[in-house]
Amino acid sequence: MSHSILHCGRSCESSRSGLSGRVRRNGLVTICVLVCLVVASSIAMLTLRQEISLRRELSLHQQMRQTEFLLEAGVQKAASRLKESPDYRGETWKPTHALEKFSNAQVVIRLTNDGQFQVAASIGRLPDDSSRAALGVTQLTHRFRVPTSKPSPSE
Repeated sequence: MSHSILHCGRSCESSRSGLSGRVRRNGLVTICVLVCLVVASSIAMLTLRQEISLRRELSLHQQMRQTEFLLEAGVQKAASRLKESPDYRGETWKPTHALEKFSNAQVVIRLTNDGQFQVAASIGRLPDDSSRAALGVTQLTHRFRVPTSKPSPSE
C-alpha cells in the first residue's frame, strides 16, 4: 500500500512541476507580447507625430505661397490704379472668393509719408472648428517708389 502512495506522490509532484513550467512559459510569452505591443505603439505614435508635424509644415508653406501671390496681386493692383489716377492713395482689399481655405485674407495698399507705396498682404487660416483661434497669420510687405518723371531718352 505504501508503494502505491509513493507512486501517486511522485506523479502528483511531477504533474505539478510540469504545470509550473507551462505557467512560467505562458507568463514569459505574455511579457514578450506586452513588450512587442509597447514597442509597436511607440513606433505608431512617433509616426503619427511626424505626420502631424509634416502636415502643419506643408500647410504653412501653402499659406506663405498664397500670401506671396496675394502680395503680387496687390502690387499689380496698385500699379494699375496709379496708371488710372495719379491721385490714388491706396485702399484695403479683402478678396473673398479666391481663397476658400484662408478666410482672413487682406491687402492694404497705402502711400507712406516718404512718397513710397507700401503693399501689405496678410492671410490668417481659421481652423475647421470655428470655436478655436486662428492657426496663424502670414504677412508680407513690399514697398516701391512711384516714378515722378519719365527718364529722358539720353539716360
